[in-house]
Amino acid sequence: ASLYSVKSLKPVGLDLTQHKSKRLTQRKINSSFAIFCMTRVHRLLIESQFKKLPKHIYLMREFITKNSEDQEILDPYGLDVE
Repeated sequence: ASLYSVKSLKPVGLDLTQHKSKRLTQRKINSSFAIFCMTRVHRLLIESQFKKLPKHIYLMREFITKNSEDQEILDPYGLDVE
């Protein structure tokens, strides 16, 4: 996890210090019931790079907002803490 992710989540009780990113593979996809993406681009990349996908592939916010403009969670990687 990025330094800012670790710092930002610590006050709410989440410890990401041991988190390690893992490459998405066809094997992981094959064993998944559902995939949750942060952005539409993330979903499109997964759909274009892998052959067999689970029936359920969603944006994370599809379940908490009806406003389609607010459904993406922008990828914070490389940005400042704000």
